[in-house]
Amino acid sequence: MAIYQLLKVLVDPNLRDHHKVCLDGIKYLVRNQPNCMPFMPMLIPPLMNLMKANDPYLTNSLFDCVNMIIVYIPQAMLEFADPIFDMLHIVIHLQPNLVIKLLAEINKRYKAKLFSHMYLMLPQVLSLIEHSRKIAEQNHLSYNQDISMQKTRDLIQITREAVYHLPMFDYQILDDHLYLIVPLLLRTASHVRITPEFQDLNKVAIKTLNSVVNCSTFREHTAQVVHQLLRLLDNLENESSIVDDIINSFCNIAIRLTSDFAPYTSLIQKAIRRNRL
Repeated sequence: MAIYQLLKVLVDPNLRDHHKVCLDGIKYLVRNQPNCMPFMPMLIPPLMNLMKANDPYLTNSLFDCVNMIIVYIPQAMLEFADPIFDMLHIVIHLQPNLVIKLLAEINKRYKAKLFSHMYLMLPQVLSLIEHSRKIAEQNHLSYNQDISMQKTRDLIQITREAVYHLPMFDYQILDDHLYLIVPLLLRTASHVRITPEFQDLNKVAIKTLNSVVNCSTFREHTAQVVHQLLRLLDNLENESSIVDDIINSFCNIAIRLTSDFAPYTSLIQKAIRRNRL
């Protein structure tokens, strides 16, 4: 009876001021009532509709509620994966940080069982990275004083979180999309005018690049990665901490490729001497 009353209030737009209280009640029931699964067919559809509406007043509470369902009711996540992922596809550019956090939780618990859904989700994450990166870079280079520096920082943070969580995807999914991932990570790591806003993003992009070295198709991208990182190395100040990340990347690639990495060693040695590292 409690679920019926909560839903009755939740779907009534005239009672919007009470929606947060309803969501708190739903979260309490999900967390403390072990037999909530029978109520999920009537609960999840209105939750998805509210999330698609992107009401800033309710957004955090709605995502908390869905996250709790993912954690405490695995059967609901598996049975209602289609509407949940449909919602994520729609709101990823509206609430990127919350979507990335939710995807991380889903991957942690259901990576193998929801492989096909996550396969279709990765291109959306890559699109988010590219879009946020481009807008942040344009804002940073703009002399328009109307563009808030805080907005640029927010975009950089969105890009950083999405890049950081890329390795959460299954290796087979990453492998199939590596032709998109490697160029995107190299573009993201190639801000040669290092500023406090972009330095951490560069580091995260290079570390994420290290995490995909073990993908079976990475070998095809070796030349592209080495030459781009060497170009970045030549444009950085020696004291930059990113230099260490680049050298570590070369070491990881060398370990992965063994003798096949030999043609690049002389190029790297010359770059190290040239930059007095």
